[in-house]
Amino acid sequence: MTSLRSVGVLVALVGFACGCTSKVAGSVTIDGQPFTVAECRSGAAFNFSGIQLADASGRNLRLVQRVDGGISAAVFAPGQAKGDMFDGSCGTIEIRTQNSRINNIRNVEGKATLSCTGNGHTLDGTIEFENCH
Repeated sequence: MTSLRSVGVLVALVGFACGCTSKVAGSVTIDGQPFTVAECRSGAAFNFSGIQLADASGRNLRLVQRVDGGISAAVFAPGQAKGDMFDGSCGTIEIRTQNSRINNIRNVEGKATLSCTGNGHTLDGTIEFENCH
């Protein structure tokens, strides 16, 4: 995606099995504070359709693709297995599998538009991603 380079934040991670580089661009805020992505993973690694994003502190943002094209989202504190769910649909996500694989998980690419509240949290922003494994 050529537009990835023209959008705000760009994060690169090396995929060891295929030499692929994960790329995430956009601007996401949780509770009004920037959520700076340090890692992007395919939801398939966690048995769901979508993506999981992590920041440098270990906080995770899980974006689960719903059958209606919307997103169910949850934010996880560092080291926690249970997250705080946001209410209802948190926006839209377009997600496509790519040809590359790491540990038998196909990389994914796409984009999401986010806007919701729940459990005392707010989530807003847009994000584009590719080679999330």
